Amino acid sequence: MMHNGQMTSLKVYSYNLEGTKRSLVREGTWLKDGTILISRKFDPVYNKWIESAGKSSNGRFWYDKYGYNEKYNVNDTVYVWSNKYKEIFEGKYLDGIRLYTKKETMIMKEQAIQDSIAYVKELEEIDRPYLE
Repeated sequence: MMHNGQMTSLKVYSYNLEGTKRSLVREGTWLKDGTILISRKFDPVYNKWIESAGKSSNGRFWYDKYGYNEKYNVNDTVYVWSNKYKEIFEGKYLDGIRLYTKKETMIMKEQAIQDSIAYVKELEEIDRPYLE
């Protein structure tokens, strides 16, 4: 569901091979300003919801992911690890917003540059017959 170009709710279903049984595998609800109310993902392999996030009635953000979470509710900070031994750092959330590490930001920046270069080359190929 959309409101003025902003997604306000989403439901994604998967079906069995026969196409007869449907299961909810992802859902989300947002306010009109984009603030998340609830978001959940289901993993059919483990047969459970593996990731949930949202705002409580008191306005505080919560986040749970299959793995291990350290919650610092003084300022709504959540550190997410792959497991209780903290082998892989999954990310940090502050007031419901995903904060990226410097390394992640640099990877995303490099990907954006490569995508831009590829797009310019594609446009040049399209325009080449007109330039000759």
